[in-house]
This record gives sequence, structure tokens and C-alpha cells, in this order.
Amino acid sequence: MVSLLEAYQIIEKNIGNEDTEFITIGDALSRVVSEDIYAEYDIAPFDYSKFDGYAVFSEDIRNFPVELKIVDNVYAGDICKTSFQSGQTVKITTGTIIPNGCDAVVKFEDICVVEDRIIINNYIKKNDGIGFKGCVIKKGEIIIKKNQKVTSKEIELMAMSGVGKVLVFKQIGVSVLNTGSELIEIDEELVAGKIFSSNGYYLKAKLSEMDIVVLEKRISKDSKELICENILELFNKTDFMITTGGIGRGEKDLIKSCIEQIRFKILIDYVDVRPGGSVILSVKKDKLILSLSGNTFAMKNAFNLIGKKVISKIYHREDLSNE
Repeated sequence: MVSLLEAYQIIEKNIGNEDTEFITIGDALSRVVSEDIYAEYDIAPFDYSKFDGYAVFSEDIRNFPVELKIVDNVYAGDICKTSFQSGQTVKITTGTIIPNGCDAVVKFEDICVVEDRIIINNYIKKNDGIGFKGCVIKKGEIIIKKNQKVTSKEIELMAMSGVGKVLVFKQIGVSVLNTGSELIEIDEELVAGKIFSSNGYYLKAKLSEMDIVVLEKRISKDSKELICENILELFNKTDFMITTGGIGRGEKDLIKSCIEQIRFKILIDYVDVRPGGSVILSVKKDKLILSLSGNTFAMKNAFNLIGKKVISKIYHREDLSNE
């Protein structure tokens, strides 16, 4: 038996996952980056108009009313090619590059249009209505830090700054094995002595809330042969397994003997917590088994105290270990 602190130290020392892969940002939601991600371009990439209006030279706006001649009409995505001079203005839309020689934008609502001229009656100062190059993020600045989970916000920033692919930690396949001859699936008939296997559904849902997909969920009767067979079959598909039930000291508590038979190394065998102290953590090369009690309350407490710590290490989810 180990204390909770000792269990955390064992997990910290022995559990991890450093395998990485490049993926497109379209597939990066909820993945964890394995290196700092930097902006490849400025956001915004040029000085632009914040709204629809007229680009002007602020020094022209002094004595009211001011009349300026409209010399061009430019839309977002286009560039003003007209040679701009004092006393002139260019009609532009939101997001348009600011024409050379202009240093402010006046809203449509603040002017009157008379044929090919605009009349301004309000004071406009330099830089009004302009968003500047790099005002959100500058080229070379960090967008996402290593070990950070990617959200829609980071995906947007990566797309805006020209980052198309990111290096992330590989996802570890996880399976759930619920042991107990009393367990049945919810589509089976409930007869005397049987109960529905709720622990598996709870763990699958709990892991889903953490953005972790359970690839397979099974029930096994209390048979050493069947339990060992299920473990080996599931490890052909996944690298991390959570089991429930069969870890007490009774005749039908067979998980530990199965783990030993298939030659897993036991790192933790019982933790000094109540409820949920019946916990076994075992490893074999790149495979990992976390065995919890079949008692619902004990299982939930152990999962919150131990399971999340293990998951935070193998999935690089620092947010889970801080909950």
C-alpha cells in the first residue's frame, strides 16, 4: 500500500507518452501540441479599414465643412492603384488595405455625398478607423504553448497566421473492461442476481467529457481465462485499459493474478484513500492497465484521484491534473 502522494510520485516517474505526429489544423481540435507554435505571418497582414467608409488624409480635416473629391472605389481583396493626393478620398469597405497617402477612415454615417464629392462636418484624427499590421499577433509570436490543448480559438489564430500543420502528441487508444459474473448489458433481461453494467458507461462518458474516445467497452465473467483473454484481445487494439471489479481479496478477485500471468509489472497495489483504495496500476512496455474497484462510489473516487493523474500524464493534459 502507498499513500496518495507516493502514488502521484510513482505515476510521475513511470508514466508518459512522447510519441508525436504532424496533423492538419482541421484535425487538431482537442489535441495537445508537443512544441510551441509560432505565427508565420502578422495578424493582420496589412493596415486595413475597420469599417465601410472613406479613406482620407487627416491633415485635410481642419476647417468645416470639408469637401473631398472621390477618386476611386476599392473593395476588400483589391488594392487602390490610384495616385492619392491631398484634397481627395477613396471609398473603401471593411478589411480593405489602406491606400497609400491616407491615414484615417471616416464612416459613411459621418459624411454627406454630393455627386463625386463627400462633405465632412466632424473632426477626424490620424489613425481613426484603421487596424494596423500585426495588431492581433506579430510574426514569430507564440500562438500555442507546448502541452496546451487546441481549442477553436487557437485553430482560428493558426489559420489566420498561415500555420497549416502542427506537431501533436499521438492519441493513445483506450478500452474499458468491466469484470463480474453478475454484470449484464442494458439490452439484456434483468433477472435475479444480475445488475446492469453501469461502470463502463460512466467511464466512457467521463472520458468523452475529457475529449478521450473509448475504442471498445466489454464485460467479462469472473473467469481467469476469460479475463486474460479479454485483456490480450483489447491490447491488440488499444494501449491503455481501465478495468473495474475483481481487485479485492476474494476468491473471484482475479485481476491481479491475470496481470501477473500476462507479465505486467505492478507499479501500485492499493492506495491509502477511502473509498477507492483498491487500485492496481501496471505496465508492460507501451501498454498500461489501471484497475479500479467494481463498487461505483469507490471506482469514482479512485478515478478522480488516480485515474485523472494517469490520464494527464499519458495524454499531456495538465488541465486534468489541476482539477
